[in-house]
Amino acid sequence: MRNQRGLSESVQWVMITPVLMLVVLGIIQLGLWGYGRTVVANAAGAAAEEAAPLGATLAQGTAVGRSLATRGGLSDIAVSVTYSGDDVVARVSGRMPGLVDLAAPSLVAQVTRTRESVTQP
Repeated sequence: MRNQRGLSESVQWVMITPVLMLVVLGIIQLGLWGYGRTVVANAAGAAAEEAAPLGATLAQGTAVGRSLATRGGLSDIAVSVTYSGDDVVARVSGRMPGLVDLAAPSLVAQVTRTRESVTQP
């Protein structure tokens, strides 16, 4: 009877271990995805902030956005900073490498900020 019970417990562990590993790896993958979203959002915000001051250029904003996205670990990075009327629109996209890279979706963030200007009183 003792041998059967021991065998039964080992079979349970053989069945449970892969499920537990999938859950743990899924949680880690979700954390990486969340980190990637944060990096993309911060890079877009910084790009818009850099291009908004009076006298700043779009190239400066693009450089800052690309730098932050690269240092954050993103790949396939695309950064665009444009003027739209009185606003600066920064859009950053990229992919966050994961544990299992099965065509991870592209992460995208867009930030709009008002350009600084000088007005006469």
